Amino acid sequence: WLTAVLSAGISSHDFFKGLQMFFLPMDVIGGLIKAFFFGLTVTLVPSFYGFNTTGGAEGVGRATTNAVVVCCLSILVLDYIIAAIIL
Repeated sequence: WLTAVLSAGISSHDFFKGLQMFFLPMDVIGGLIKAFFFGLTVTLVPSFYGFNTTGGAEGVGRATTNAVVVCCLSILVLDYIIAAIIL
């Protein structure tokens, strides 16, 4: 709202009227579903790699890198799948 009013010069009335016209409850539901699965991914993937780490400090570094890569790719794939299902 603040950006629309200050930067784009849109009146508050027009902003909220547009929000009422184009905002669907399914948008919120989809966002909550995505947030749930993204949160699950961000917690479970690093936990798995962390609990299965071996090799001392070098193993921790390797596990951290692997966890970040797998987590990022998993979120991209999940986003695609969930968006395809919701839309």
